[in-house]
Amino acid sequence: MIRQRITLRTPLLAHLVRALTVVLGVALLWYGLMTVLLAVKVSPDTVNSLSAYRSLYADAVGLTGGDFTTGVRLIGGFAGVIAFLLFIYLALQELPRPHLARGDVDLDQHERGSTIVRPRAIERVAESAARGNSAVTAAAGRLGDRELTVNIGLRR
Repeated sequence: MIRQRITLRTPLLAHLVRALTVVLGVALLWYGLMTVLLAVKVSPDTVNSLSAYRSLYADAVGLTGGDFTTGVRLIGGFAGVIAFLLFIYLALQELPRPHLARGDVDLDQHERGSTIVRPRAIERVAESAARGNSAVTAAAGRLGDRELTVNIGLRR
């Protein structure tokens, strides 16, 4: 018996996550390279002109408690919460979502062509036939390897 293939859908936002990962990787590689340059005794002024590591450090060291007013703290806190929720959502978009890949049904082949029915067409026919009964309120079909499964909802 032939097994049905499982395929993965890639959400659109997953590409954004991958782009952000590449940007982070490039930044880590760049500043790793700056560390190597400092380790091999390249002039710190040259490395600072390439990466601005000293300027960023001096700006961070120069901050005092008075620089963080209540408004700045609120903005920073809310921005942090929003960034956290955004990154959690993007991480969830990266999770794989497998689904069964359906194949076409080849009914007839001749020398002049073939008759092929798409899986969704077969499912729609089964759903329409089930909904023809007055007791059925909902119907959903799924074509498997050698079976057609129709889930129906009934009135009481």
